[in-house]
Amino acid sequence: MVNETYLDELVDFPEIVILRLLNNQNVVDLLSNIKNATLDDMEDDDGKWKYFYDYEHIPETIQEIKSAFCIDTDIVSVPNKSTKRLELYVSCYCSQANMSINTRVFTGFAGNRLNNLLRYADLSLRSNMPLNNKIFGSNPSQYIRDIFDFGNRVFGIGKLELKNVRTVTSGNTAFAKKMLTYSIPDFNTNRVAINV
Repeated sequence: MVNETYLDELVDFPEIVILRLLNNQNVVDLLSNIKNATLDDMEDDDGKWKYFYDYEHIPETIQEIKSAFCIDTDIVSVPNKSTKRLELYVSCYCSQANMSINTRVFTGFAGNRLNNLLRYADLSLRSNMPLNNKIFGSNPSQYIRDIFDFGNRVFGIGKLELKNVRTVTSGNTAFAKKMLTYSIPDFNTNRVAINV
């Protein structure tokens, strides 16, 4: 599908975030709780993401012990005809039973799973990490290559600006949740078409 609207960021940015998070081996390993996890470990039998939601998701019941990311985007202001300001929300929730990290398996980690997932998520989004061929294979699609070739320029004008990291109430006491909030200036025009 070719995107050519003034609100493409609402769809594009969560997908870009998911792909950039998947590119970080630490994120993939901590989410799946498998050392050296692969893309197959991130998908269910229907090919849907197990650990990513492109909307604000709150688990209602404890069906499995897991951690996951919820990604969403708001357009918070349109100050003039030329520019707009967006906020990108990257929430991570972690079940209390999954908070500890097995340091015999995941050597070099300290602290809890939630805070480690957040710090590696921020690193994945704000740095220009090279494409991880172990995750995406040796011949990824042009769309995947573009996300990493353009670096931080895939998010609006300039770089992502971290506004805050805060604890949020998840609505389910079995889970802890924190949210990264980024501010993004962007042009108030239809985006360059990206084939999704």
